[in-house]
Amino acid sequence: MSCLAFSCKPKTNFSFCRAGTSAWNRSTAVRIRSEVEALNAVQSEGNRDEQKVADLSGRVQWDTRVFEDRRRALTYVCEAPVLIEQRLGALARTIAAAMG
Repeated sequence: MSCLAFSCKPKTNFSFCRAGTSAWNRSTAVRIRSEVEALNAVQSEGNRDEQKVADLSGRVQWDTRVFEDRRRALTYVCEAPVLIEQRLGALARTIAAAMG
């Protein structure tokens, strides 16, 4: 393999980084929004059920945490290989220029 085999443009297909996450993000955001609305409705009741408030609150917190953790992890998983390949491309061009 020659040094010129590397390029700055990513050759790997990272379409999974954008494809499935958008639908998942939308559906999760809709679910969290409906859970928050349900929580607000239960909290505004005159005779509110504290156990139900605690359950809904815990579910909202958990779903929000999973949503944010997944978003951060996918950002790293999708961007890191591209950045590494860009660095390798720059190094390969430098080496090729020094050799020839």
